[in-house]
Amino acid sequence: MLFNCTGLDALLKKRKMKLSKLIPLLVAIFWLNTTFGQTNLTYSKSIETLMQSLTNPINETDVFIKKHDLTILPSELAELKSLNKRHGHATISKVGKEQAHQFFLMVLQCNQDVHFQLLVLKQMEKELSRGEVSRQDFAILKDRIHLNKNLPQLFGTQYIVEKGTNQPKLFHVKDSELLEKRRMAMNLTDLPDVNSLSELLYANKN
Repeated sequence: MLFNCTGLDALLKKRKMKLSKLIPLLVAIFWLNTTFGQTNLTYSKSIETLMQSLTNPINETDVFIKKHDLTILPSELAELKSLNKRHGHATISKVGKEQAHQFFLMVLQCNQDVHFQLLVLKQMEKELSRGEVSRQDFAILKDRIHLNKNLPQLFGTQYIVEKGTNQPKLFHVKDSELLEKRRMAMNLTDLPDVNSLSELLYANKN
């Protein structure tokens, strides 16, 4: 179907503007959209590739329990920071929901660089109201940062395991009487309990 310019042409005449003058602008807009689309696709694939190539794969318990050893190696951390610097935060509209979550998972394991975790947390906070990041991911990263800084967590998502044991223990929570209210605000209604995490830890060891 050919593009019908009748309505657009009438509008341009009313505004004393010729269609021929608008064409370069439309071409420029199309080029920008195409370029940004290709850039975002590259960003998405880079995140997926890095996630799949991690020396220490991230498992389910790593979201809620901080490991004593490094999960993200220095070279992997450098690549993650480089991606963030070049492209900005991996929002859902940029890279898709799955890759946005993968980016979060990798940042969550960068416990050796709390400054970088804080940078990403601030980027996520700006996107919360637009629905560009997961509220659950934001809350979990915030709690992990508090754990790394030895501050009480807000949403009760983080556990610690003392060396030599296999039993997770909830890291201390600020104003625990308000915990459920804070969780509900961040859609954190279905989190694993201590017993579930213990079972997962045992399964991952065997």
